[in-house]
Amino acid sequence: MFAGTRVRSLRLCALFGLAIALVSCGDDENPTTPIPPQPTPVGWYRQEASTAYGLLSVRFATANKGVAVGVGGVLRTTIDGGRTWFPPSAPVTDRLNAVAFGDSSTGVAVGVDGTALRTIDGGLTWTRPAAPIRDVLNAVTFTSPTTVIAVGASARIYQSVDGGNNWALRYTGGGSSQSFVTVSFGDANHGTAMGYVGQIAYTTDGGVSWAARTGIFSRFLRSVWFSDANTGTAVGDGGAIVRTTDGGAHWEEQRSGVIAALTGVWFADADTGTAVGYAGTILRTTDGGQTWRQQDSGSTLDLFDVFFTDTNTGSIVGEAGTVLRTVTGGETDLEPKLTVARTPSSTTGRPRR
Repeated sequence: MFAGTRVRSLRLCALFGLAIALVSCGDDENPTTPIPPQPTPVGWYRQEASTAYGLLSVRFATANKGVAVGVGGVLRTTIDGGRTWFPPSAPVTDRLNAVAFGDSSTGVAVGVDGTALRTIDGGLTWTRPAAPIRDVLNAVTFTSPTTVIAVGASARIYQSVDGGNNWALRYTGGGSSQSFVTVSFGDANHGTAMGYVGQIAYTTDGGVSWAARTGIFSRFLRSVWFSDANTGTAVGDGGAIVRTTDGGAHWEEQRSGVIAALTGVWFADADTGTAVGYAGTILRTTDGGQTWRQQDSGSTLDLFDVFFTDTNTGSIVGEAGTVLRTVTGGETDLEPKLTVARTPSSTTGRPRR
């Protein structure tokens, strides 16, 4: 009798011990201690776009939702701030030169096939517009959620007022055989288009009518960005950077400190901006271009476009499917940086030739 009781006691002890062991194992597999936060990446770091085609343009509709387009009609969409990029549902097209969004849903992509594609769901699916333009188009921008301006071959400018579904020719380029390659609006009414050998056109009525400005530079200006109706910066070949503070009536050259062609520029406001170009070139200013500092791209491939969703969070695209990302404004630390190039304060409001 005592022996049986002892055996039962031993069995109960063994089961109790096993239960404790299982609970301990469960605690190890599901620790209650929170995982420490991961360090914020600094500078520019690479993201995988899963394409070998050159990416020519990038824009974000929201902080996390963005689209990149490029050679071979390649389209890549992200919904997580660029951590992953995937090919959306879209018709096959030729090379896409530029993409733009009017709001979190409506976007347009243009290229060799003209006004090739549009989206109404933030870039997840793309369709052809009802009445597409067949001219080669090089750049596109929205002035409102529904009003779009596209520029391209033979210095032609088109406007859509229904989110890119139907288009009207607004400027014929005065018979020029040259192309516009970039366009930017500082507000809903004031816009500037630029092209080969300093060719410039401007509008003050939202793109309904345009007028030519006298060419001011012999170098090719490839990208322009206006942060407001008066303040704009354009970049181009030979490291050229020019700035206006009167809506484009006069332009002042700035010193970039580089000779590589600059292909893309973006500004958060009148002071803070980033320019990119060939051979992995990235430049940053926080004083309206009085000084431009080089940043490390970690690449020697050509970079074609840059876009930020705020002062610090931005993306760059380029050759061979390159996508770079920063959440620190491209800076690797907060220490003052050495000046790469400074524009003398004595320069006038007109360009040096």
